[in-house]
Amino acid sequence: MRISIQGLEQAFRQDFAKKYRRFGGFMDSGPLWEEFCQVLGNRELLSHILFCNDVMQIPPVRTHLMISKSRGGAAASRKLNVREKQELGAAYGFLFKEVFHYPRQESVSCVINTLKTATRYEQDEAQPLELTKGECER
Repeated sequence: MRISIQGLEQAFRQDFAKKYRRFGGFMDSGPLWEEFCQVLGNRELLSHILFCNDVMQIPPVRTHLMISKSRGGAAASRKLNVREKQELGAAYGFLFKEVFHYPRQESVSCVINTLKTATRYEQDEAQPLELTKGECER
């Protein structure tokens, strides 16, 4: 399956609050949202997050926090509160389940920042995912 990063934020904005009503306020909520949008618009970072999830079995939220720490980003500059952890998890849940169409998920131990567990996602091997530029193919 080919998915373009162009329009990914717009697709996210369009459907996230409908699917995850409880976390609809995450959009435009500040630095953590902005950092997430930077990932959505960066093919290289998103590819690293996919690789870590698919090959290394590292949950996307953990990879996000590690990237943030290495870049001095918003998620690494302080301890995340419960709501922020849930919002970031829901955002990656939507991305992997609804946009990338990963059918399975697993909660795993993940100790970073204030996280204790995080979700990693499993795709069907018959459906390899390729990030491209151009129109979004959802």
